[in-house]
Amino acid sequence: MATDPSGNQKKSKGLMIGLIVGGVLLVSCCCTGAGGVGLWFFAFRKTNEILIVGVWREQQVTFDFRKDGKLKRNNFDLVYKFVNANTIEIGPDKQGNNELNGKPYPIIRYRAEITADTLTLTEVSAPPPGEEPERPYILKRQ
Repeated sequence: MATDPSGNQKKSKGLMIGLIVGGVLLVSCCCTGAGGVGLWFFAFRKTNEILIVGVWREQQVTFDFRKDGKLKRNNFDLVYKFVNANTIEIGPDKQGNNELNGKPYPIIRYRAEITADTLTLTEVSAPPPGEEPERPYILKRQ
């Protein structure tokens, strides 16, 4: 350690500065990491919820997603919700036409990939017993 003109020893500030800078970096990485992922998840999910609203069509299949979580798929009255940023769950509405072959319309989860004018829905839930998984829907915005 160095001494000052009065003969007292000067303490090095390097260790203290290093500890402070290291602590700030550690706290900022932890908070930004968890908070940043949470913010990204929330913002991205909300973005997809906004982008999906509208009418999408592929040949004879039409999906009409509404802001209130209602969905009209051809002549079925359904509801939808995002369970995470890119997984959507579609099931029967309590009102309207919600039966398929005399049974309640099944709850199906899809991976939703949205671009400017294309919505791709790929089934990720297990199909009902005895049925094949649905083929992916590649829908165009109407």
